[in-house]
Amino acid sequence: MKNKYRQVQEMIYVTPDMEQRVLAHLAQAEQSISEAKKPVMPHISLKFVISIAACLALVVCFMTVKPFIMKPDTPIPPLLTTSPVIDYECPSQLSENLPFQLYMPSSLSKDYTLESSSILFERTAQLIYSSNTDRIKFQMTEGELDESGDFTEYRQIKTVPSDHGKLTIKGNNDLFSVVSWSQNGFSFSISTSKPLSLKTMVGLAESVAPYSSQ
Repeated sequence: MKNKYRQVQEMIYVTPDMEQRVLAHLAQAEQSISEAKKPVMPHISLKFVISIAACLALVVCFMTVKPFIMKPDTPIPPLLTTSPVIDYECPSQLSENLPFQLYMPSSLSKDYTLESSSILFERTAQLIYSSNTDRIKFQMTEGELDESGDFTEYRQIKTVPSDHGKLTIKGNNDLFSVVSWSQNGFSFSISTSKPLSLKTMVGLAESVAPYSSQ
């Protein structure tokens, strides 16, 4: 077999021209393989580059003019810090600063002392009385609103007629904590920290009368 291969090889004759063509083809094939191995760079269009540049220019312009846009032409007024509650030393001062005639309870026992006299939100008069075991709050305001400030859900609600009109009295277990009513365009309420009898609550409401400094 070896002799036959040797005989075939001796019969093949490569001319110099043929050798140059073979070498040229081999070089071209090697170059194609090298180029195929190189990473392909994505093609970025000129339109895309221009769009990115325009966006960056807009950002720069906005940051430049932002201090002028955000700065108001007139100074911002300061926040009001005035308390909605104005306290007075006595009912006389409270009465002088109200836009309406002050009313107040007149049947409290000597165990109660006046703790504070106030105007709430420029429209509600408030008097608070305290004793060793109880605290009573009286409020009077313009309009047909219940200004007691007590939002407890009571199981008992009674309506009692009186000289002041219809009294709404709220409590639990036959002891009551809030009485409210409306009269002559005003709303009144009395609330107690210690629940009282129905009779006592009605008596407190019916004792409310115009304040007199005399």
